[in-house]
Amino acid sequence: MRGARGRKAGSVAAVLVAVSFGLGGCGGGDATIVTDDGTVVIDQDDDGGSITIDSSEGSMTITGESGGELPEGWPTQVAVPDGGSVDASGTFSGGDGAAWQASITYPDRSAKDVVAEMKASMEDAGFKVEAEFTVGDQSAVTFSGEGLNVTATASEQDSGAVLVVVIASEG
Repeated sequence: MRGARGRKAGSVAAVLVAVSFGLGGCGGGDATIVTDDGTVVIDQDDDGGSITIDSSEGSMTITGESGGELPEGWPTQVAVPDGGSVDASGTFSGGDGAAWQASITYPDRSAKDVVAEMKASMEDAGFKVEAEFTVGDQSAVTFSGEGLNVTATASEQDSGAVLVVVIASEG
């Protein structure tokens, strides 16, 4: 059973998602949500390519343009395989930590090959493999090093291999 804090966090998250989707069709806009925990400001840029959510606990920017780029501040020591197209990316910062996420499509590659290349690159950069698995057409590997935890998961989709990389700072 979730406590009051879990219910509150779930309610705030639901409001944020609803407002974010509501802004999605507006071509730019702002929203301010005031809760018992504070104020959250949501700002969609004018071209509709990103949404930024700011609160007293940190900020998060979500981008989602096809053919886009890795998010701002992406740790340079985490290289992704060449030849992919960034479909969506995002960042989060708050407190002592930060996180980055990217979804990348590789039209002419298998999920297993993309994760194997990512693994080799990360090991060459000095990261330690914490866990890895392949089940069917899905492969994943997690790493740690240089104050970062990294998870790379790839699966076969109609568009090709889709790699999702999530990076979290240990701070």
